[in-house]
Order: sequence, then structure tokens, then C-alpha cells
Amino acid sequence: ALFGWERFYGGDSLDIGYCVIQDNAGNFVISGTTYSISTDNFDAYLIKADNRGDTIWTRTFGGSNYDDATGLTQASDNGYVIVGSSNSFTGDETFDVYIVKTDTAGATDWVKTYGSSEDDFGSAIIRTSDNGFAITGVYNYYPDYDLGYYVGDVYVIKTDAGGDTSWTRHYGGSDDDAGSFIAQTHDGGYVITGYTYSLGPGIVDTSNIYLAKLNRFGGLDWQRGIDYNHSFDDAYFVYQLGDNGFIIAGGCYTTARKWDALLVKTDSLGNPQWQRTYGDNNSDIAYTACKTRDNGYILAGQTASFGANWVDIYLVKTDSLGNMLWQNKYGGNGIDRALSVLQTSDGGYIVVGLFGGDTAQSVGDVYLLKVDSAGTPMAVLDPSTQSPSNFFLDIFPNPFNSALNISAPPGTHIEIFNLLGQKIDEFGDKNIWQPNLPSTSGVYFLRATNRNNVLTKRAVYIK
Repeated sequence: ALFGWERFYGGDSLDIGYCVIQDNAGNFVISGTTYSISTDNFDAYLIKADNRGDTIWTRTFGGSNYDDATGLTQASDNGYVIVGSSNSFTGDETFDVYIVKTDTAGATDWVKTYGSSEDDFGSAIIRTSDNGFAITGVYNYYPDYDLGYYVGDVYVIKTDAGGDTSWTRHYGGSDDDAGSFIAQTHDGGYVITGYTYSLGPGIVDTSNIYLAKLNRFGGLDWQRGIDYNHSFDDAYFVYQLGDNGFIIAGGCYTTARKWDALLVKTDSLGNPQWQRTYGDNNSDIAYTACKTRDNGYILAGQTASFGANWVDIYLVKTDSLGNMLWQNKYGGNGIDRALSVLQTSDGGYIVVGLFGGDTAQSVGDVYLLKVDSAGTPMAVLDPSTQSPSNFFLDIFPNPFNSALNISAPPGTHIEIFNLLGQKIDEFGDKNIWQPNLPSTSGVYFLRATNRNNVLTKRAVYIK
């Protein structure tokens, strides 16, 4: 099996990874935002790492105010294009959609901004079949004093390969609507998802999933508000399937007053055919997803239902009908969140998001997590690449029969996983592990975490 690894990027302040791609050379490229490396505010952040997560280069972009990069794609010349939001260049501190094109080394080729006289935000970008780009987000976000809150429209921008506008459109209704993800459809058009307070059943101060189909020129074929539970519903991923229907991932607020991760399958006109929810007795949500090569899906987000930690990264693997095959959680002792996931060339998965540190009050780092096809979380890595020399994890004897002695610095948290990536035990300051009776002979992985330091070692248990 090909096991995974984790990496952290950033500094002493807040840094977030929003999107990850695997480029044509097999490297991982991450877009996000950083306060640690910026001189005076958040800057858009671009990181290029090799296939083990080791940094090749990092770049920041922006001006004197807030800038971020929530979306990322690779251009036809193998450079990179990020999209996000910025209020550094408008002159009145309103936000515009912000796009930067770089070469393969991260040097800027061009910069574009788009928007209205009010706030506009970029959420996601794709490279289109003509090697241009399509972006979605929020248009003309402003305070509606009659409604008593801010409202906006779903925003779509189509550009050529140089970032010059081919067309722009906005969609939705009279209330607040937003686009979070865009994909190109089989007929050369586009599908957009997000949330809507304007469309669909049950709209009384609650949101529905927004789903719209556009033709190649931005003309609206149809738009829908999809209601799951007569409460708050939101979507962050959409993809057109071979039957011309769509798969949507996001979250729904349930009658138990908690969020569940949600997967919805629709027909070609956006009518729901089935829905599946995932999670347990606390709030869980999918902020991202992708279709996998076995025609199933991988959902990623956050969970507060599993384990003793504050909020963890949550992965759910399903078959083509949304039936769960496995689920797992990852992260530290603070608030951790997955914001982008994709299947890698080796059949595993790469996840990027936020590692929130040790407590709910901690600032965060960009977190890159690689797992294998079964969700196994960690590999045995060279400690020099993962932790400072004064952090250690010693285990003996190995192999062991009844008890494994553990030596690590005070305050270290130990997690134990089997070969399926399932966590079978965890504890704090404890210097011995005795497997429970159901544990079988075989290989186990011990992961030691102390603040941002992580080490993993393999132990062999022989009954």
C-alpha cells in the first residue's frame, strides 16, 4: 500500500490553504491566503511542492489591503492561474474578483480584477476547452435595507487565455445568492452550484442549494433551488456525470440542529434523484469533493462528531450511489478543516485546508495531507523531514508480544492506526500500549503529535 504524509506551510500568524491541484509534472500546487508572510495584511498565497510535499517555492500576491486565492487551475502553457478577492486595487476598499496568472516558477504574467461598484468575490476557476477561463463567485454584494441584510447574485466571468473578458453574467433572484463552484458540461456550457435564498421550496429565512445550467455563451438554460430538509442547505462542488445528470456535495442543517455532510444526485434538469447524508451526533459538513476513478466520490470537510479533538478534517469515500465505503478523521487538537480534495495519480487522495493548532484559540497553518486509497493517514517518514531534532518517538521492543513501551516528550498525543487507516486507540502522556483483545497480530502505526511536530513509527504486534 502507498501510505501518506502531512505537511505544514506558513508562519506564526494565520495561513489557510483553499485549493490544491496536481500539475502536469506531478507536483502539488496550493492556493490560499497568508498573514504570516504578508507585510501588512492578508496576501494571496501560492505554494509549489513536490510529490512528497516538500516545498519547491512559495509566492505571495496582492497590495496593501486584503487579498486571497480561493481557486486555482493550470493554464495551457503549464503556468498557474489563481482567483480570489481583493480590496487592494479598487481605491474605495470595496472588493473585486482578483486573478493572477503566473509562469511555472510563480513569476507574475498578468493580473486582472473584475466587478461592480459594490463588493464582488471570486470563489472558483476552471480552464475551459478553448484554453480560456471561467470563474464563479458573488456579484454586487451590498446591504439591502428593506431585507435587513446583505444580498448578492451568482457571478460568472468567462475570459480568454489572457484574462480579457469574453462575457460576464449574474444570476439568482431578488434575495441573496452565491456561486461557489463551476464546471464545464458535455455540451460546452457550464454548471454552477452554491446557495440561494431566492429559489426553491421552503425559502423563509433559510437557504437552498443553488444549481444552474448555462450554455456556452452564458445564457441561462435553467436554475434551481434544491431543498433537502426545509432548513439551511449549501453546496461547494458539482460535476456532470455520463448520464448528463449532476452530483453535488455540501451540507444540510438537520432537524437535530446540527450540520450533516450531503451528497445529492440529480437528473439532467437538476431534479434530485437521491440524497445521502454523512456524519453523526454533532456537526459535520463537506466543503469539497471529487469524482474518483472507480466512479465513486470522495468528500472532504470537517467533523465535530468523531474523537475527542475540537474539530477535525473529515473524509468520506462512497460508491457511485453514495453508499459509504469508509470514513476517517485527521488533524490535531484544534480546529482543522479540509477545503480542497482530489484523487492523485497513485490512486490516493490529497487534501488541503487549515490546521488550527492545539486549541480553539490557536492560529492556523496551511495543511497538506496525503492519504492512500483506503484513507490510511500517515507513513513512516524520515524524522528530519518532519520534525525538529529535539522531538522524538521511541518504541520497544519491536516486534512486541503483549506490551509496547513508548518514549516521547511530555505533552505528546499518541494515536494508533491499523492497516486500514482506522484509529483503534489514542492517549496522552502514557508510556505503554497494551492492545485490546480484539486486536489481531499485524502491523500498526503510532502517530505522535506535539504542537506542530509529528512523527510516525511502525510497530509489529505478534500474539
